[in-house]
Amino acid sequence: MSYNFDQRLLHQTFVLDHDNYDVGMLRVNGIYYQLQSDVPVSIGDVVYVADIVGNQLIVQKGDLGDDSI
Repeated sequence: MSYNFDQRLLHQTFVLDHDNYDVGMLRVNGIYYQLQSDVPVSIGDVVYVADIVGNQLIVQKGDLGDDSI
Protein backbone atom coordinates (compact mmCIF):
# COMPACT_ATOMS: atom_id res chain seq x y z
CA MET A 1 0.00 0.00 0.00
CA SER A 2 1.41 3.40 -0.93
CA TYR A 3 0.83 6.47 1.19
CA ASN A 4 0.14 9.84 -0.40
CA PHE A 5 1.75 12.52 1.78
CA ASP A 6 -0.30 15.22 0.07
CA GLN A 7 -3.52 13.85 1.54
CA ARG A 8 -2.33 14.97 5.00
CA LEU A 9 -2.74 18.56 3.80
CA LEU A 10 -6.48 18.21 3.18
CA HIS A 11 -8.59 20.35 5.50
CA GLN A 12 -5.51 22.13 6.90
CA THR A 13 -5.45 25.88 7.43
CA PHE A 14 -2.38 27.94 6.50
CA VAL A 15 -1.45 31.58 7.06
CA LEU A 16 0.31 32.95 3.98
CA ASP A 17 3.51 34.74 4.98
CA HIS A 18 6.90 35.62 3.49
CA ASP A 19 8.39 32.29 4.61
CA ASN A 20 5.88 30.01 2.88
CA TYR A 21 4.16 31.99 0.09
CA ASP A 22 5.41 33.50 -3.16
CA VAL A 23 3.11 34.55 -6.03
CA GLY A 24 0.74 31.61 -6.26
CA MET A 25 3.05 29.04 -4.68
CA LEU A 26 2.86 27.65 -1.14
CA ARG A 27 5.82 25.83 0.42
CA VAL A 28 4.95 23.06 2.87
CA ASN A 29 7.72 20.87 4.31
CA GLY A 30 10.05 21.93 1.50
CA ILE A 31 7.58 21.04 -1.26
CA TYR A 32 6.12 23.79 -3.46
CA TYR A 33 2.45 23.61 -4.45
CA GLN A 34 0.54 25.85 -6.83
CA LEU A 35 -2.45 27.54 -5.23
CA GLN A 36 -5.78 27.71 -7.00
CA SER A 37 -8.49 29.91 -5.50
CA ASP A 38 -11.72 31.54 -6.65
CA VAL A 39 -10.59 34.85 -5.14
CA PRO A 40 -7.14 36.47 -5.11
CA VAL A 41 -4.95 35.61 -2.10
CA SER A 42 -1.97 37.49 -0.71
CA ILE A 43 0.43 37.66 2.23
CA GLY A 44 -1.47 37.62 5.53
CA ASP A 45 -4.47 35.69 4.22
CA VAL A 46 -5.65 32.50 5.88
CA VAL A 47 -6.41 29.69 3.43
CA TYR A 48 -8.12 26.32 3.88
CA VAL A 49 -7.11 23.36 1.70
CA ALA A 50 -10.36 22.04 0.21
CA ASP A 51 -8.84 19.64 -2.35
CA ILE A 52 -5.58 18.53 -3.94
CA VAL A 53 -5.19 17.89 -7.67
CA GLY A 54 -1.66 16.90 -8.69
CA ASN A 55 0.62 19.63 -7.38
CA GLN A 56 -2.23 22.14 -7.00
CA LEU A 57 -3.84 22.95 -3.69
CA ILE A 58 -7.44 24.08 -4.18
CA VAL A 59 -7.88 26.61 -1.39
CA GLN A 60 -10.59 28.80 0.04
CA LYS A 61 -10.10 31.88 2.15
CA GLY A 62 -10.84 31.00 5.73
CA ASP A 63 -10.24 32.03 9.29
CA LEU A 64 -7.75 30.91 11.91
CA GLY A 65 -8.59 27.62 13.55
CA ASP A 66 -6.77 25.35 15.94
CA ASP A 67 -5.11 23.50 13.06
CA SER A 68 -3.44 26.48 11.35
CA ILE A 69 0.15 25.98 10.22
